[in-house]
Amino acid sequence: WVYGFAIIVQDTAIICSWNAETENLVYNFVVPETVGQYTGVKDKDGTEIYEGDIISVSEDKKNGEVIYNSAHCGYIVTGKAWACGCARLGQLCTLFIRVIGNAHKNPELLEVV
Repeated sequence: WVYGFAIIVQDTAIICSWNAETENLVYNFVVPETVGQYTGVKDKDGTEIYEGDIISVSEDKKNGEVIYNSAHCGYIVTGKAWACGCARLGQLCTLFIRVIGNAHKNPELLEVV
């Protein structure tokens, strides 16, 4: 994964980051669909949760993908295992959720458990 500032124009995505050793900007071309924003929330292990991450709610054994939803003005978790289809990320207690993968590398984790 590459962390930095995203520049997305049409079908091209570049992540710009600062290399402290060379004191230069580094430009990495990435697949636009894999760019995800940090949600500002951490899971129960202290792992940052990003858009596109797959989280698990341990008590309910439900997996869901974190996405941004403009109708909710925030991040939600959505997946087949959610009875209502989604839940606001801010409403989930970080004592119970854990990042277990992401939708780009681990799509099979979104299957109903």
